[in-house]
Amino acid sequence: MQFKPISDDHAVESVVFTFVSSRFIDIDDIQALVNAHDRFRADLPALNLPNSDAPVVEFAYRRPDGSASWLLRCGNGGEFTVECRRYTRWDRVWKVVRAVVGIAVDVCNAVRPLSILAPSLRVVDRFRSTSDETHLDS
Repeated sequence: MQFKPISDDHAVESVVFTFVSSRFIDIDDIQALVNAHDRFRADLPALNLPNSDAPVVEFAYRRPDGSASWLLRCGNGGEFTVECRRYTRWDRVWKVVRAVVGIAVDVCNAVRPLSILAPSLRVVDRFRSTSDETHLDS
């Protein structure tokens, strides 16, 4: 079976960056983040406060169908997560991630000091079959 990347120049469908905080992100942090939305509104204009057991706020750049091509989620205990589903190249993606997470961490740090303990990165690659074969052992 033959495969080719989902894009003409790469196979990356999405990347997810997660930064675990040294402390719980509480309702005071969420309110401070909502108040600071103007600081990153150009990259993430949509704001959402989803129903959750733990305080959480989401900032996103949404497609016309409502799905997020970029999403910053803060909360869910003590995490800052950025999902990019419109991957171009590392330099462009990392520049946005660094900027929006930097702002979010600074805002929460002003509420009560915190540090980042465990950064992680997940990359999802997608390929298309270029043949009609259905078995993967060829």
